[in-house]
Amino acid sequence: LEKGQRIALFSTLLIFALALLKAFVGYMFNSPLLIADAWHSGADILINLSSLIGLKLASKKKSNRFPYGLYRAETLACLLIGAMIAIIGLDMVKDGWHKLFLTDSQDVFPVFPIGASIASCAVATVLAVKQRAIGDAIGSQALLATAKEAFFDIFTSLFVLIGIVFVYAQIPYVEGGIIILIAVLILKLGTETAWKSIMILMDADMDTDLKSAIEEQLNRIDGVKGVAGVRIRRSGPFKIV
Repeated sequence: LEKGQRIALFSTLLIFALALLKAFVGYMFNSPLLIADAWHSGADILINLSSLIGLKLASKKKSNRFPYGLYRAETLACLLIGAMIAIIGLDMVKDGWHKLFLTDSQDVFPVFPIGASIASCAVATVLAVKQRAIGDAIGSQALLATAKEAFFDIFTSLFVLIGIVFVYAQIPYVEGGIIILIAVLILKLGTETAWKSIMILMDADMDTDLKSAIEEQLNRIDGVKGVAGVRIRRSGPFKIV
């Protein structure tokens, strides 16, 4: 959990710096597309903060009031992350529909906006790989959810890069169309993440393969006649059997 907290804090600070960079370059060089991407990064900051808060609560020691610990705070944070990702997707759909029928023009080749988009893509790649590796290692749903969002950020940054070039070339429709496509994928990710979190909070049976593996191992023990009633519930990054 401490590893998860460190990567969540590092991700939040790095995305915050990246959002400031994109907003500054966007305003300085009149790139509405880059400014919109900066707002998207601002939403990512909220997502990573939710992950960090959830992991911190999950690492609290057991108490008389919470004898089973606060592990499910991490699952609750994951639910909020899924909802925020879905909201980002809906907002991008509206933005894409608006841009679908607009064509801006620029006289100067947007070197700095393109550079900021390339930097954004590189940062998203590093964060996605690190978050997924640590999320898999500690079984953190929240980190895995933010890692998926970071992987989508790679494609979003590539889209912004292509969109900036298309705006300079005055090519219509492509920019808005790509935004809508990515928005639909992000919306799907958010709803799936939120739904899985709800199922975990409701103690749904989601580990049938693990249950079968446990029963198989127990049946191999000499003297065991049979196994019945194996139950598994998820509590944050832990599975209670």
